[in-house]
Amino acid sequence: MLPKLDELPPLQAAPEPSRPDHDQVDPAGQAAESTRGPRRAAAADRSSDSEPGEGQQPSARPRGAGGRPAGARKEPEGIIKVPARVPAELYDKALPLVTGIGRPSWGQLVAWTCQDNDAEVLAELVEPDQPGASRRPRGQNRQGTAGLQVTARLNADEFTAFEQVMQQAARKAETPVTRTKVVIAALTVATRADAPG
Repeated sequence: MLPKLDELPPLQAAPEPSRPDHDQVDPAGQAAESTRGPRRAAAADRSSDSEPGEGQQPSARPRGAGGRPAGARKEPEGIIKVPARVPAELYDKALPLVTGIGRPSWGQLVAWTCQDNDAEVLAELVEPDQPGASRRPRGQNRQGTAGLQVTARLNADEFTAFEQVMQQAARKAETPVTRTKVVIAALTVATRADAPG
């Protein structure tokens, strides 16, 4: 059992840290060695550029660069990440297009759709929403929808095609065109083109 609060001994104050007196300071302004703490003495040893003399040990060198080690999985140079949250239904339709050997990545699927079917992606971005779409509740009254994260990783050529479609849509659309909207439009066109029909 734990002791009762009344049975605990009283707390004692921590001792005052020792400070060098004026008579213990040498002319250079450094405190005497006996009043330095072990950390200050070690820091002073590391900061001195002189060779170790008699009775002194070589200064310890810091190990490592600090922080987390670099991950084994790094992005290749020139890859541009375009994260987007897509509706769950669209994600489920597009997942078979990127899963498996010989299939494109999310970024390649989006970029290739923007390159091969740019008119359809542009139409998907520019066309006004379905009738009644503007009558959805806002704020705390709106119904939540399931969305999943997709990160399209594009190289410079793929990103150029992606940006061209986005800029064309921005000139024609009535609402702002975001990268997320372009990803959703490209995936919508890609799943429509892949659907048996």
